[in-house]
Formats: sequence, structure tokens, C-alpha cells
Amino acid sequence: MKTAVNAKWPPVDVQQQRQTAINATAGALSHLVTPNLAIAIDLSDAEAALQTSELRSKGVSSVSLTGDEQLLVLDMIFDKTFEESEGGDDQNI
Repeated sequence: MKTAVNAKWPPVDVQQQRQTAINATAGALSHLVTPNLAIAIDLSDAEAALQTSELRSKGVSSVSLTGDEQLLVLDMIFDKTFEESEGGDDQNI
């Protein structure tokens, strides 16, 4: 499973993610004259909001959010047995 996922979505390290986020944010902020919205939320509240029956029905058994130097880290634990029909036409899955 790991090989198939990594082949479709190659992993990137934290520094690459951080730099991409900084570049995207800097670009977006350069177009704002003044801030028009600010929001703050406790990560525990966001975690609770993500604990939905829809996610559980997809096999997500746990969700954890943590902050890491301007990045939001989302850890999800899956407990799912995939059926053959869920592989689609890709015989590599």
C-alpha cells in the first residue's frame, strides 16, 4: 500500500512543505491591501470537528492535529480493508 501511495503522490520532506507554504502565503499576502478576516481555533476543537461519522465510515479511526513551526500536521489512522472493486482499473493497486 505504501509503495502504491508513494508512487502516485511522492512524499516531500517538512522543509519542502514549509517553503511551499511560505511562498504561497507571501504571494497571497502581496495582493491584500488590508486583512479582511482573522480566525483562531484551538487544535483540540478542530480535531473534535474532524471526528465525523463520514470519516469513520471511510475507515478513519483517529485524527490528530499538531502545529509545527507554521505548518499544521494532520495525522490520521485508518482501519479499513479495501475491496477489489475499490481498485478501479489500475491493476497495480
